[in-house]
Amino acid sequence: MGDAKIILFDLDGTLVDSRDAILESFAKAAQQLGIDIDLDRLSQLLGYPLMDVVLGSLKTRLTREELANYIALRRRIINSIWRKKVKLYSDVEEVLEVLSARGYLLGIASSSIIPRIREFIEYFGIEKYFVVVSGAIEGRLRGKPWPDVILYPLKLLSISKSKAIYVGDAEVDCRASKNASIKFIRIIRGRDNKPWDCKPDKEIRSLYELLEILK
Repeated sequence: MGDAKIILFDLDGTLVDSRDAILESFAKAAQQLGIDIDLDRLSQLLGYPLMDVVLGSLKTRLTREELANYIALRRRIINSIWRKKVKLYSDVEEVLEVLSARGYLLGIASSSIIPRIREFIEYFGIEKYFVVVSGAIEGRLRGKPWPDVILYPLKLLSISKSKAIYVGDAEVDCRASKNASIKFIRIIRGRDNKPWDCKPDKEIRSLYELLEILK
């Protein structure tokens, strides 16, 4: 893998620990509106596009207006809590700095929308390390497991698939990477170490291990 030119990272669960904040925002929005959701199922869907997460976890049939109100309330809640609840993993900044110094191009490929990604990385002061930020754009770039958000940076920078690596924590990341035909490294952050049907090319438990893999 040392011949790679670009390293793409998932955001949530890979660079930032946002799981609890995301689950809390959905739980509070659902409770306030009297909507029944399956939080376990929602947890399993994290990493997919927002609408897939919302619809896949609903146990209550909603009208379009009710659905829109639920999504809007959930957005307001996450916006009000994420700065206190979301944390940058301790291994992130040093690893990004070293990889960047070694000449690797770094990017983010997420199912989140680009403004949200940028807000996070700017808040945590790591935006300077990334040459490209790729997120879901309705009608243009589909979220994972579609390969669009991974392939877009490669097309933008004219880099072949063989020179790219994707790093993520969820099986949907692995599936998107395989659909894009690029190498995938799974980072196990401690919550979910069960084997997947989708097989990563490598597994690591800290981003520091990338520094050995990508000498």
